[in-house]
Amino acid sequence: ALTISELVARLDGGEGIPARTVAITFDDGYEDNLTVAAPLLGARDLPATVYLTTGYLPGCPGPATKAGPVPGRMMGWDRLAELESHGIEVGAHSHTHPQLDVVPKTEATSEIERSKDLLETGLGHAISSFAYPHGYATRWIRDEVRRCGFRSACGVRNAFCHLDDDRWMLARLTVMAGTTC
Repeated sequence: ALTISELVARLDGGEGIPARTVAITFDDGYEDNLTVAAPLLGARDLPATVYLTTGYLPGCPGPATKAGPVPGRMMGWDRLAELESHGIEVGAHSHTHPQLDVVPKTEATSEIERSKDLLETGLGHAISSFAYPHGYATRWIRDEVRRCGFRSACGVRNAFCHLDDDRWMLARLTVMAGTTC
């Protein structure tokens, strides 16, 4: 198992990816990513990447921005370092979770930059991976994510990632209750 940043480093470095390699990801920042998944993964030495929608997280600093209805119980802002202590990479997933390819460009840029800035300030280190809310991104959005300093980004293409994948639209599979091995 690799984090998304580890996977991208191997791909960019021309290293082979061992058979049966997996990159585990979670979106949004649900509390159970920290309280259930992180301890289980950590106990098995399985790293993962959690993409956080900063405006959903209770205690997020800065001026309040309506993030829409919160989709569930979210982890608190004050617990982000705890998430990383389990070997979980933190990535950005925008600030308010809009469909970035349909909002005005200035709003999309603000969403991307604000999530990155908040996470970097809160954690004290660079955030290098992004996941598009709703999984979609136009060429302009992908270029903007790159311009904002991310080294990679994930979509939701329900496909396996390949060596030739665009680093700013890495494929992922959505795992549901009925998904088989």
